[in-house]
Amino acid sequence: PETTFYTTGKAEVLTVAPLSLVKEASSDNASRGTRISYTYELTNNTEYPITNITLTDDQIKTLIPGDYLEPHGQAISLDPFDSKTFEVPYDIPVDAPHPLINTATANGTVHLPAGARDVSAEATLAVQLEEPDITIEKTIKDVETNEELPDDLPQTAQDGDGILEGEVGQRVKYCFTVT
Repeated sequence: PETTFYTTGKAEVLTVAPLSLVKEASSDNASRGTRISYTYELTNNTEYPITNITLTDDQIKTLIPGDYLEPHGQAISLDPFDSKTFEVPYDIPVDAPHPLINTATANGTVHLPAGARDVSAEATLAVQLEEPDITIEKTIKDVETNEELPDDLPQTAQDGDGILEGEVGQRVKYCFTVT
């Protein structure tokens, strides 16, 4: 005997990334040793809740769970089509590489009708580091007369040594002008 069975079903197909992460810097250019701020925006792009969301940044480390979003110290959740935005200050180290490139990664669990699925999102940002425009000028002055010591052979002259001329036992003071 031949038996034929017919069945119907429904498949959920996500056509967008369930979780998205946008990261922006308060400035595209900065100097080492200064402070900038990063703004992070996490968005649930689905009609299903996303739970257990964590966020790390390779320069700042763990942001969620942390002190930036409620509940403090716990992973967060996003309702369907919900977003959460927060700002984090960042002090650029004096030895930071140029450009300063860092990546943030969010992980969570989307709850689909067919079951839970792990999701992630990543955002990379580069901040151009400017070199400080500093000039240092050094002068050497006689303590008694407050006059600069002469340079009989300036570096700009042929065979110039750039050494200021003084006398043995002469008291001098070094003056630095930083601009």
